[in-house]
Amino acid sequence: MHYGIRFYISRSGISYWIHGRDVPGYAASHGCVGLYDEAMQSEYYGSPRDPRLADAKQLYDWVIGERPDSGHYQEIEGGPKVFITRQSF
Repeated sequence: MHYGIRFYISRSGISYWIHGRDVPGYAASHGCVGLYDEAMQSEYYGSPRDPRLADAKQLYDWVIGERPDSGHYQEIEGGPKVFITRQSF
């Protein structure tokens, strides 16, 4: 899972994340919010050949900002608020 941002922990300890999708063209998630990460998909699966969509990286870079990325979990005091809503089609 690249560019993971944990945005909620339930009372029973279940975590919900926003992160790059694992398999090209499939949600491949267990309740998390999956964003495009074609560079990661290309690295692992060889598709797409010309990665263009990097939504997960763009969101991650915006949230992390100027903070150094240690490669480990870090809690961000006063980080951006996340509002998740259900949309019907």
